Amino acid sequence: MALIDVPDEEGWRDVLASRLLLLMLGAVVLQFGLQLWGLINEIGVLGAIPTFVAFALGVQLLVVATTDIDLERYGRPIAYVTTAVLAVLVCVVVMVAELPRLGTDVLAFTSYSVELAADGTNPFAASMVGSHALPDAPDMWTPRTDGSIVDSWSYPGGTLWVYSLQYGLVGRLGGLRLTSLVGTVLVAWLVTAAVPAEYATLGPLSILVAQNELLAALGGLNDMWWVAPTIGTVWLWAIDRRVAAAAVFGVACAMKQQPWAIGLPLAIWVWHTAPDARTFARRAATYIGVGLTTFTALNLPWLLADPGAWLGSVLTPLSTGTEAPLVSRGVGLAILNQAADGRLVTRGTFELLIYVTVAVGAVAYWRWFERLRWAAWLFPAVVFLWTPRSLPSYFHWFVPIAVVATVAAHGRLRGQTPEVTPA
Repeated sequence: MALIDVPDEEGWRDVLASRLLLLMLGAVVLQFGLQLWGLINEIGVLGAIPTFVAFALGVQLLVVATTDIDLERYGRPIAYVTTAVLAVLVCVVVMVAELPRLGTDVLAFTSYSVELAADGTNPFAASMVGSHALPDAPDMWTPRTDGSIVDSWSYPGGTLWVYSLQYGLVGRLGGLRLTSLVGTVLVAWLVTAAVPAEYATLGPLSILVAQNELLAALGGLNDMWWVAPTIGTVWLWAIDRRVAAAAVFGVACAMKQQPWAIGLPLAIWVWHTAPDARTFARRAATYIGVGLTTFTALNLPWLLADPGAWLGSVLTPLSTGTEAPLVSRGVGLAILNQAADGRLVTRGTFELLIYVTVAVGAVAYWRWFERLRWAAWLFPAVVFLWTPRSLPSYFHWFVPIAVVATVAAHGRLRGQTPEVTPA
C-alpha cells in the first residue's frame, strides 16, 4: 500500500506540495531578514545590505512559487543558491557586527585542541583550561554538580581533523566558525541533492525551520559535522549501498556521540531483512567491521597515544568515571531540574528512564518494524528526552535527518528503488 495516495491522472498534490514548500522557504527567508533588521542599530549601513538582500530573496521565492517554473529542472539550483546566499549574508553580518569569535566552550575547546594537535600534543590527555586564555573566549563553561567546570576534550576525534584543516590553512580566522558554516551548508546541500528535485527546497528549509542553523553554526555549535555524514548514511542505506553506508556511519560516530544510539535499531533492521541467521551474522560482522574501521581510523593517533585519556574524554558527556556529573539542564525532562536548580529529578531516575526508553523502543521497533523502520535514524532524539542533559541542539539538528528519512520511507530518494534484500 502506498504511503501517500496521489491521483495518477493529475498528480496535483505533488505539484501543490512543492509550490507550498517553496512558498514556505520564502516566508522563512523573510523571517530571517526580520532578524537581521533587528540588528540594524548595531551593525549600521553595511549591515543594512544583508537585510535588503534577505527580503529581496524572500519576495523572489514567493513570486516563483506562484509561477509555472519547472521545479524538476530548477528546484535544486534554487535550493543550492538560496542556501549559499543565506550563508554569505550570515557571514557578512557576523564580520560587520564583530561578534565574539568563540561563542561556546565547544568552539573554544576545538580551537585550543587543534592548536595542541598541530604542535604534537595529545588534546585528549591535555587540560582544556588553556582555552580560557584564547581571544574572545566564552563567558560560560559547562558546569559540573560539584561547582567545577568541564576541562577535558569531550568528543571523539573526528571533528579535530575537520577543524584542523581550516587552522592549517588560515589559522583561527573567524574563530574556526567558517568550518562550522561550511558544514551547515553541506548539510543543506546533501538534503537538496538527496530528495526529489521538485522538493529540493527541503534542503534550506531543513536548516532554517527549527532553528537558523547558519546562525547556530557561527554561534559556536559543531553538530553539523555529525549530521552531514549521518544524512549520507541514510541516503546510501536507502539505495542499498549498505557497506558504504556503514563506512560513512563510522565517520558520523567519530564526530560526536549523538548517532551512537542509532546502532541498536539498525541491528534490528539487519536482522529483520536477513533471510537466515548465517546471513545476518555475515552482514552484521561486515557492517560493524567497516564502521569500526572508519571510526578507529579517525581516532587512532590519540587512541594509541593514551587509550585511557581517549576513553575518559569521549565518555565525558555520559558523566562516567570519578568526576562529578555535568549539571542537569535542557529541554527534555531535564528542564524540571533547570527550573528548580537541579532538585526535582535524580540521576538514578534519569538512568532508569533511559533504560526503559531504550528497552521499550527496541521492543516496539522489533514488533512493528515494517511501520517503524525509517524511524531508526531518529532513535537518539527519543532517548535524549530522558537524559540529564538535553540541550535544544540535541533535537533540532535531527530535522534534516528526518527529512531524508521521511522521503526514503516513501521510496523517493534520488537513486532509490523499491526495497530489495542486500547481498
